Amino acid sequence: MSGNDSLCPSGTRWQGNVAPSTSPIIWHNDGYTATVLRTPILTWYRTFTANNTPPAELPRATSLLTLHEWIPTSMPTHFRGWKHISAPDLAAVTFLEADYAAKWSEQARRHLRTFRRSTLRLELGTLEDVDIVNKHSQVPRGLQDVFRNVVKRHLATQPNTLDFLIAKSHDGTPCAAFVAGNCDEIQQSTYLVGCFDPAFAKDFPMVGLVDWWFQRSLERGYRSVNFGDIVPPRPLPSFLEHGIGYSLFKTHFNIHRVNLPGCFWKIMLR
Repeated sequence: MSGNDSLCPSGTRWQGNVAPSTSPIIWHNDGYTATVLRTPILTWYRTFTANNTPPAELPRATSLLTLHEWIPTSMPTHFRGWKHISAPDLAAVTFLEADYAAKWSEQARRHLRTFRRSTLRLELGTLEDVDIVNKHSQVPRGLQDVFRNVVKRHLATQPNTLDFLIAKSHDGTPCAAFVAGNCDEIQQSTYLVGCFDPAFAKDFPMVGLVDWWFQRSLERGYRSVNFGDIVPPRPLPSFLEHGIGYSLFKTHFNIHRVNLPGCFWKIMLR
């Protein structure tokens, strides 16, 4: 599926606005460069491009060694001078169509019917609503902090691109949350954070939130939604087992496992 610019947001300005960097982001016509590390011995640059063409110009550093990491959005056919060293990297992407739920799994459709019969209601919310859900959610505390920091970076630079989709109980208490980031550049909405209170699991609020996410993305005219990373169909024992649960959840929504190109590397001496 290479060459389809709707599959990966990594080279977009939307993603570059929140990319971690120890120095100011260096913008290019087709992407950007972030600085991972800068010392007198080693400088590490990470460049993202919105296509599969190697960056025309690489930033220079005064350190003894300069490590260049390049991440394209699709596998290049020519990358002379670059070494491709990368672990498998897959994203779960669904291409949107009007009757999207017809292609969900039978289980997902059944859970959606259960959600619609429940007393839960859906509302737009805030990061504080997500924090309330996380107090009782299934997400480990360390991951909560990681995801929260990603959302905070978006809030600081482009808050109008975020949707805080919240499911609430009959008394108004948030019981599930789904944060989506909307990238107009590639007409795609991307999952950033998801969590729910297990006490409401029987009502399947996350399925209800996914359904609302699909609806809102279609209304924006988007072509796809991106659930983020997913393990392979047959993950290696122990190495990827931690991701099996959330990966299985994603497979119910007519996703495609998209093989991303990974990382290319080049080392330069001063």
